Amino acid sequence: MFIVAMETDSLTDPSTFLSRQVEASQVFFFDDSEASDFDVRCGGFERCQPNYRIDRPGFPWFLLEFVHGGRGTLILDGNESPLKPGMFFLYGPGIEHHIAAIRTNRCSNISSASRDQAPAYSSASTGSIRE
Repeated sequence: MFIVAMETDSLTDPSTFLSRQVEASQVFFFDDSEASDFDVRCGGFERCQPNYRIDRPGFPWFLLEFVHGGRGTLILDGNESPLKPGMFFLYGPGIEHHIAAIRTNRCSNISSASRDQAPAYSSASTGSIRE
């Protein structure tokens, strides 16, 4: 997980955005000493529990996720796609998203977050899925 934080937001309390529906995770944070147009703030790896499910109307930062293993379902702004290893997806402010692991095939994700604007190759207004 990589998080792109908005200039006024703080990443000092990970409990506000990290899921507790994981079996294992490793997360890192970068110091917020200098803001820029694109600023990676944190990242990490999560191995999801079989009941992993996230339902959010949006997210305060842009989040790029890579499906490392397992299978699941992703709905970005009403568009449903299966999740499988090798896929990337992006969501952020104003992008409704629902992520669910398939119980018999747990997902593991590598993510990163950033500040202010999404990377140029993605569609931040509607979310984006890449294989």
